[in-house]
Amino acid sequence: MDLHGPGICTWYAIPLFGIFCVFSLLVYCGVEGIETVDSAWRDVMASIVSAPLTDVMNLISLIGSTAFVYSVSLILFVHMWKSRMKESIVTFFSMLVTASLAVNAMKYAFRVPRPPDGLLHVNGYSYPSGHVVLTTVFYIGLAYALYRWGRISKVAAFLFATFVSLAMGFSRTYLSVHYLSDVIGGYLLALGVVALFFSWLSRSFSWRDTSTPR
Repeated sequence: MDLHGPGICTWYAIPLFGIFCVFSLLVYCGVEGIETVDSAWRDVMASIVSAPLTDVMNLISLIGSTAFVYSVSLILFVHMWKSRMKESIVTFFSMLVTASLAVNAMKYAFRVPRPPDGLLHVNGYSYPSGHVVLTTVFYIGLAYALYRWGRISKVAAFLFATFVSLAMGFSRTYLSVHYLSDVIGGYLLALGVVALFFSWLSRSFSWRDTSTPR
């Protein structure tokens, strides 16, 4: 099976990246409408702050950290290696690294400051949300892998990835370490990366390296 040709999902990356670029420029230029929505959303988040909810949001943020995602990825890669899915390892790892590099490049390109008085101390720039990008890319990939391995249904995979991604975006704005626009930009960038790699990912999960003796 040819694993090198792009499929239709890959072409979806072009409009997604285009929308991301336009939205990013609007954020960078400080368009009034975006700033108004960001401010209103911060007020909503501030109105629901409580100690128990903050603990939950901190826990959700943890599962989107680089250390956590790459640690779980290592376990996943070991399983893929034992299952003779070397192409899947390469594709999955390439998708994660691309997402990480892209979000860091965008942060330094736009250099948007973090919201003031966050509930969690973090360093670096705000736009786009790295937690949202990495979480969305990784958990979509993980959900797809579980679906292809027959562990969960297609609907369950979709709901799982959607829930984790949305929960991450909510937690980052609740903790006031990101604006809502950071989260939206993160989703756009993440979906672009997933679309870019999805055709290769789907093909690699249907293929085994049979060149190694059993």
